Amino acid sequence: MQNDKTYRKYYDATVILLETGLRISELCGLTIKDVDMENRIIRVDHQLLKGPNGLIVEKTKTKCGIRNIPITPKCYESMKKVLAKYRSRKFKNRHVKVDGYRGFVFLNDSGNPLDRKYFSNVYMRVVDKYNRRCEEGKELPRISPHMLRHTFCTNCAMSGMNPKILQYLMGHEDVSITLNVYTSISGNDVNVEMKKIFG
Repeated sequence: MQNDKTYRKYYDATVILLETGLRISELCGLTIKDVDMENRIIRVDHQLLKGPNGLIVEKTKTKCGIRNIPITPKCYESMKKVLAKYRSRKFKNRHVKVDGYRGFVFLNDSGNPLDRKYFSNVYMRVVDKYNRRCEEGKELPRISPHMLRHTFCTNCAMSGMNPKILQYLMGHEDVSITLNVYTSISGNDVNVEMKKIFG
């Protein structure tokens, strides 16, 4: 994606998803006011969704969905590029308002906010393009934006992050959701952990 002429414009959004664990609807709902680059925090308290008559903004799924996500160094570099691009582009619709929210960070070429379906289609096309060119047997599976959230959670869990901190970052009401739904353990993972403890 990073080196592809067509899809590299989505690379930074992908890095942000992988570095924050945001739901795609939360990423799409980000406004300039939600991103505090000075303190390196992303404030999450709403999401952008496709309603029956167009885009709508709703509060997060639960109260636990309201959270401050630290901006990692990789996320910072990608967010800096996204914000610079946002500020440099002249859209007639850039200040479109959806349910009282404006200043959306992720916009299409017309200046309208991107949504989940848009990103889902991007990842489907990226995988299709890669699979047409790759060596047989090395094809990628279908990738959805939600899989990037899953990857963030699994990487944090496998790195030993405190489950309650991870629960907070994911915006889950119950830690069992964090541990049971989003993390997967392989036989090799078990061996590595046993060796850490018992040598």
